[in-house]
Amino acid sequence: MDKIAFGTDGWRATLDVFTDERVRIVGQAIADHLDAAGHDEPVAVGYDARETSEGFAESLAEVFAGNGFDVVLPERDAPTPVIAYAIVDRGLAGACMVTASHNPPEYNGVKFIPSDGAPALPDVTEDVVDRLAEPDLLPEDERGEISRVDLVARTPTRPTTSWARIWRGSRSRTTRCTGAGAASPTRCWSPPARRSAACAASAT
Repeated sequence: MDKIAFGTDGWRATLDVFTDERVRIVGQAIADHLDAAGHDEPVAVGYDARETSEGFAESLAEVFAGNGFDVVLPERDAPTPVIAYAIVDRGLAGACMVTASHNPPEYNGVKFIPSDGAPALPDVTEDVVDRLAEPDLLPEDERGEISRVDLVARTPTRPTTSWARIWRGSRSRTTRCTGAGAASPTRCWSPPARRSAACAASAT
């Protein structure tokens, strides 16, 4: 567990460190975090197109199901925004996304996305890290169900009210992310209430 270190909304490492055993430990910690927060809604587990990502996603799904959560597992790889949208659209407890983003092929990672679909803030990831432990799964007959779903086809052609409001607002006012870790100023599409204090608002 000493090799599991969360950074921006998740944990990334080379594949000699990012092992199935440690991924399951992270899954247990997130399941415990959700349970402590009173969530019993289904959880999504998404994954990118890296060779190892789907296998790690299946391991996470098994841990969540083993903790009594029903799990939505995409039929194929999907980008992080699709998984974040699915949380809000389906009223999920949250999601994990197996991805190492821009890192080289020898890396993988897992992000935790809370129930609002925005990136997990430091107080959330710190709570997850504090709960790191070996998986403690329920008996088979008490576990949740894992369902394979086509999340891309499920996405409606017209966004739901809450996300439409966010998108409309982003046309008239976006943010330029200039905080630590930003290689260059970029648009930040997170809901306004969750934007980092390091982001400076600018009209467009």
